[in-house]
Amino acid sequence: MQYNLLSCVLIVSFVFFGQTSPAAQMLLQQPPATQVAKRLKRVAVPLLLAGGYAIHKLVQTACRLSEKHAPKIALDQSHADNKEKNDKPFATLFAHGHGGGIDHMNIYTGDYLPTSKNVPCQFLNKPEYKAKEFFKYSYLAQEGDIQILKASYEELQKDHNIILFGVSRGASVIRNFLGRYRASQVKAAVEESPFASLEDVTTHIVSKEADKIVPFPFVVKKVLGDIIASCAKIMFKGYSPYGIRPVDVAAKVDPELPILVVCSKEDDVIPASSSIKLYEKIKQAGHKKAHLLVLDHGQHAYITAGRDGLKYRNVLHAFYQKYNLPHTAEYAKAGEAHFAKTQP
Repeated sequence: MQYNLLSCVLIVSFVFFGQTSPAAQMLLQQPPATQVAKRLKRVAVPLLLAGGYAIHKLVQTACRLSEKHAPKIALDQSHADNKEKNDKPFATLFAHGHGGGIDHMNIYTGDYLPTSKNVPCQFLNKPEYKAKEFFKYSYLAQEGDIQILKASYEELQKDHNIILFGVSRGASVIRNFLGRYRASQVKAAVEESPFASLEDVTTHIVSKEADKIVPFPFVVKKVLGDIIASCAKIMFKGYSPYGIRPVDVAAKVDPELPILVVCSKEDDVIPASSSIKLYEKIKQAGHKKAHLLVLDHGQHAYITAGRDGLKYRNVLHAFYQKYNLPHTAEYAKAGEAHFAKTQP
């Protein structure tokens, strides 16, 4: 293309002026080696960036495959060896969303959390951190968050059977935890708006913002979303682009564990498709007790306050009732019809 353009310039110059233009003379006087060097300089940076990105993706893939095939770690004895623990009272271990805390759990206490004892899993692992610093030290559902949930579980399981209840980032922590560990005292898990991967979230945000300007092809949005997710460590020091993702360990979750995945089509932070992906992963792995509730209305982390809040509550108690967990019979009865449709 460059040679064709240069030829056109020279031909026009000869035809109309009888001699080459100063620009053409300068180009003709440059030795071939200089022209090649200039071209190499122009493509060097893009080639280096592309090569670096390719290496990054190869290392990332290797790390994720390693996590996917790693054996699970037992935190306690199996159900068969530990039957006496099944008589212990139930407690809910609540994993809040990004930037949430005990106040977030209080929204669910009562109608949505069926147990009398509810324990928040506080992911702000150093109390002296201020609200602004929370983002700075966030693990985004990876190693640090998993270990905080693990410590909370190990303390609570001594005297209780446990229902895990997570929202947003907290729901993804639960999936990572269940994919890595065998925790026999967990009797059920409720995951509201979990993300399968950070890439899903960043691609969703890029798509939403890009469409306001130019409708880029999805593949462009996907690449941009992936690059942003890979650079997330700049903002979130606890996050690693090579770390664990819920989608990679979803198939390792105990197939006998009842799980309810809840998401909303109106969620503008975590797309419902990402939560649905996690449900499909465990279904493909042969999980028979997985359920999916896709709601039409409800904002991110505040589905309970939306128009489908009561539907959510009732289906939740029908789920609890189905698996012999603490529940409110009135709510469970009201949610039976919708609950019957939660295994598409």
